[in-house]
Amino acid sequence: MDRRLQQCAPYSMLASLKRIVNRTPASPPTPVKIPDIQLHHGKKRIDNFSWMEQLDHPDLVGYIQAENEQVLM
Repeated sequence: MDRRLQQCAPYSMLASLKRIVNRTPASPPTPVKIPDIQLHHGKKRIDNFSWMEQLDHPDLVGYIQAENEQVLM
């Protein structure tokens, strides 16, 4: 019995590795760029992602849901 198990173990590992290698790579969700021009100390700065600081922003809720689906697959 032990001998059969030892002989089958490498094939079992190869089958597992084949499934992992053939899996399609996950692509993270891309947040929407909403330009926000800010003026600090006389210098203009464009922050495309300042909307993510607003916790009730509808795009943020959708982005976080998409991110969670990606991670929790």
